[in-house]
Amino acid sequence: MIKEVFINSKHIFLKTFVLANLSLLLTSFRSAYSLTDSTPYGEWKDEYLKYNCYAFAINRTELPPEFEIDFQYQPGDFSNQSISFNAEISTIANVVKDDLEELSYLNINVSTEINSDYDHTIAVRNGNSGYHFMKLSNDNNWYHKPGYTWVLKYNYMPSYNRVWTNEVMHKSGIAQAPTMTYDSTIYYISYDEPHKHDFSYKYERVDKKYHYSYCECGFKTRNGHVVTGSPNSYGEYNCLICGGTAELGFTIINRHSQSNIIDKSFLSENGVLFLSLSDYLKFKNNQYCLPDYYYVAWEVI
Repeated sequence: MIKEVFINSKHIFLKTFVLANLSLLLTSFRSAYSLTDSTPYGEWKDEYLKYNCYAFAINRTELPPEFEIDFQYQPGDFSNQSISFNAEISTIANVVKDDLEELSYLNINVSTEINSDYDHTIAVRNGNSGYHFMKLSNDNNWYHKPGYTWVLKYNYMPSYNRVWTNEVMHKSGIAQAPTMTYDSTIYYISYDEPHKHDFSYKYERVDKKYHYSYCECGFKTRNGHVVTGSPNSYGEYNCLICGGTAELGFTIINRHSQSNIIDKSFLSENGVLFLSLSDYLKFKNNQYCLPDYYYVAWEVI
C-alpha cells in the first residue's frame, strides 16, 4: 500500500510536470528561448520519449514493463524503495547506490567529491521541486536528459558556481526556458561494470550509418559502420562488422591524389569508420583494435 501511494504521487508529479511543459511549450512559440547551459546532442531520436534523466544516467533506457508508457524509472525502483521528490539529496544518492547494487554493479562509491577512477560516474542534485541527474561520458563531457526531451551536453563541469535548471529542447527543436532549479549539494555516484563488455556477441543493422553491437550480457551500444575502400557491385559499401550496406558520408581528402583516401583511417562525418589498407589488413588478421571513440557506450538504446 505504501509503494502504491508513492507511485501514485510520482504519477501526479509527472502529469503536473507534463501539463506545465505543454503550457510553456505554447508560450515558447510566441517568445523564442535559446539554451544557455547546455547544447543539444546529435539528432532527435524517438527513443528519447521512453526514458528520463535517471534512466539515462544509469543506462536503463528500456521501457519498464511494470509502469505505464508515460512513466519511467525513479530512484528506488530497482531496490524496492520509495522516496519523495523532495527527499534529502544524501538520501537520494544512497537509494541510487542501493539500486546499482541490486543491478549487480561493483565498487559503488557515494561522495560529494568527484572520483573518475571508475567505469561510470553520475551526479545528482535536487531543489524545491525535484531532482536531476547527469552523467560523465567517455569523452569527458557531462550529459543529461530532462524528462522525455532531447539529450543535452552540459556546457560546464558540475560545480557550485552554477545552479542547474530544467531548460530543455523539445522534439520540435524548440527550446524551453527553465521552470525549476537544482541548487543542493552535488553528490557523485561512481561504480564499475560487473564485467568488461565484449560487444562481439551479436550485431543488428539499423540503417546505412549505424548498427547495434551486443554484449552477451544483453548490454548494447549504437556504433557507426566500419568500411574499407572497395564498394560492392551496386557501388555501395558493406560494413565489415554487421555485413549491411553502409554510407561513407562526406570527408575531406587530398584533391590532388585520390589514392590518399586509403593512406590513413578516418571517421567520416556521419560516424562511419573508414579503414586504410594497412588497418584493413590488420582487421582481417584480428590485429586491429577499434578506437575508443567508436563505442558510444553512454548512448545506450
